[in-house]
Amino acid sequence: MSVGVDAMSRTISRVYQQAGSPLVGFEHEYNLLGNRTRDKHLHNSLDSETYNYDSAQRFSEYERDNGLTQAWTLDKLGNWTQFNNNGAIETRTHNNVNEVLSVTPDKELSYDDNGNMTFYDNKNFVWDINNRLTHVYSTSIPGQIARYYYSAINNRVKKVVDSDNDGLLDESTVYIYCGQKVCEEQDENGTFKRDYIHGGQFIDEVVMTSDSPSGLGSFSMTDLRYSVYGVVDSNGVLLERYKYDPYGERTVMNAGYGVLSESLIGQEFSYTGRRLDSETGLHYFRARYYSGELGRFVSRDPLGTALDVNWQNQLSFLQAGSSYADGMSLYQAYFAVNGLDALGLTKCDCEPEAWDVALAALDVVTATAGFVAVCPGVFRCLLAIYNLKRAGQALIAAEEVRTKCKETVKANTDAGLCNCPVS
Repeated sequence: MSVGVDAMSRTISRVYQQAGSPLVGFEHEYNLLGNRTRDKHLHNSLDSETYNYDSAQRFSEYERDNGLTQAWTLDKLGNWTQFNNNGAIETRTHNNVNEVLSVTPDKELSYDDNGNMTFYDNKNFVWDINNRLTHVYSTSIPGQIARYYYSAINNRVKKVVDSDNDGLLDESTVYIYCGQKVCEEQDENGTFKRDYIHGGQFIDEVVMTSDSPSGLGSFSMTDLRYSVYGVVDSNGVLLERYKYDPYGERTVMNAGYGVLSESLIGQEFSYTGRRLDSETGLHYFRARYYSGELGRFVSRDPLGTALDVNWQNQLSFLQAGSSYADGMSLYQAYFAVNGLDALGLTKCDCEPEAWDVALAALDVVTATAGFVAVCPGVFRCLLAIYNLKRAGQALIAAEEVRTKCKETVKANTDAGLCNCPVS
């Protein structure tokens, strides 16, 4: 794999080659404000993409060289009031806390009092007291679609799904973590299912997947935001291809670009490297779930929750007051097209390597400070302070939290490990 950068250290090319030809490859162009305007797909020119922005530099129009066009009409907070999907017009209504109430022509949504989506697309969603998705039910087939389990630090550690659409949960997957990354999957009896090798550039860079504890597996080929565009086996044989709409709706294809209804190799890593749950159509972004179809998260940003701070014997939270941390809305996927949001919390402008450094810093802080890091915790604070500072916004937080976060970031910056200075 080769990567080219310009004088501003922006990625301008990323190519996976085989025998001199690109299996997956891209060339990128940017406007003067750093937003991507063009992605040339070297492996299939008809999939090349053009991005246009409104006067506020919000992404608003999209075109593929194969003729597909999409356009969005946005309100002042970035909510979609109208979506033109290649000529099919969709309109939306929102309430005063930016929840989508209806999607015309024929879809209704509902939410609980905490802002979690409870109904959409013939599915009922059930959330626990910590606003974590735990159950999904179908309104067309009696029974459950999925059940999800979480650890004390909010990692999703198990899911059980209905694999044959009979309303009964019959297939379990247990996730074994290495820090914030899943490194192995097992069934409910502890039997090996698959493992993963991660790259060092980004928290969600999955390089290899193996279905055998002793053998080589398949290798992922990604774009500059780590969305998986192709998978090859250990002999270099192309197994599947993928492409995405701007907000993450995935199309699965065979090696010859024939469209498939689902991945035949069970490829779950998808848009920006996050896991796509085929049973719900939602991406798991750790703190929240994301819908590519809706182009937004399906629950509120935890950074918008105002809670007291006590570093000694309480859970530690960021006090965000009444000003939403993302500066736009509670649900907005403002990382789409030009950003990354691996935790479902806030867009990080750090260099990719800084994610792992910040996670390591979180482990150190939680071990020494004597508290349990539960969403939203120190890592969120680190990212929020950095990004709110860059956006010129005032961070409303207890001085103790601010000072602790600054100290943690500064220590890693002074060590040359993190490019996230906070003054």
